[in-house]
Amino acid sequence: MLGEAYLAAGAFEKGAAIKGAAICKEALIASDRTQFALGMGLSTRSWAELPQAQGESVLAKRELLIAAELFAAVGAEFELARTRLELADVDRIQQR
Repeated sequence: MLGEAYLAAGAFEKGAAIKGAAICKEALIASDRTQFALGMGLSTRSWAELPQAQGESVLAKRELLIAAELFAAVGAEFELARTRLELADVDRIQQR
């Protein structure tokens, strides 16, 4: 997703992270309006990258769990697996 790319670039440039967050939020709103569960999951997972990058692992985990539920509901196994990997990463960081 475009939002993910901007968030990744935000590791180097603050303006890119802000733009990435805005794109993720717009995608989430559009997906929610159309009840596009896969899009909601993708947007929510991307959105979770922002608090994770800011060290807010509890919020990131909450968003990732929501994304995982959405992926499970529509049978998006690959996306569910990616989300579980990110959840494991958050858990690892929380245990430090």
